[in-house]
Formats: sequence, C-alpha cells, structure tokens
Amino acid sequence: MKLNRYIIWTTTTDNTKVIMDILEPHCSMVVSITGVIVCLETDISAARIRAYLGDEMKIAVVLITNEFIKKLMNDKFKTEERKNFNRFLELTKVPETIDEALDLISERGGVEFLSAREKYALDQLTNPTEED
Repeated sequence: MKLNRYIIWTTTTDNTKVIMDILEPHCSMVVSITGVIVCLETDISAARIRAYLGDEMKIAVVLITNEFIKKLMNDKFKTEERKNFNRFLELTKVPETIDEALDLISERGGVEFLSAREKYALDQLTNPTEED
C-alpha cells in the first residue's frame, strides 16, 4: 500500500465540498486548505481521483513532493494557507531516515504502535524497491 499526498485546486467552494465527500472514503486523510484547495493522502492514483470526480469537474491534481512543498511554502501560499498546509504535512508526517524511524519506534513503544503510513515508510527505508 503506497500512500501518496496530493493537492487539488478547484474552482468553487461547492466543488471543494463535493470533492471531499466523494474522496473521503478512499483517503486516510483529507484536509481543506482553503475554500478552493484540498490536500489528501491516499493509495489511489491521480488518474483514479479524476475518474471518481468526473471529467466535468474542473480541477488540478498535483502529487506533493518535497520539491513541490518547498516551492509552495516559499512562493505561493498566503499565511493562512501556509498554516493549514503545515497542519496537513504534520498529520501525514512519516520518518524519512532510519534514525527517525528508530526514534519513533522507541517513542511509541514498538513497531506495532506505528500507523499504517509510518509502517509503510519504515518498510521503504529498510527494503527500498527499484521504483524508489
């Protein structure tokens, strides 16, 4: 189960609400950044997101990468948007190094107490695949 984070821009607040209602069952996390920006964490692809929402809905779906995060935080977001986006990033944070993973395991009291996203990140750190 590979979890990806996406940011979706919509054209109206009503579309944002519809998107959140449709995608929530398919996501581990859905956060509204503003009335027209939604961030989500899911194991479905951007193409599947578009399929669920339909061709008539005008949206932009972008995979959130570390480079993209830096660009958004430095250039694009207003103060309130930055605050809400940071909240989403904190809610979906995973260890990025073996040391961070070991600290988290120690802090939680064992691997069994990690969330699914944290276990996936740990697996990727200890067993990297050809794709990564």
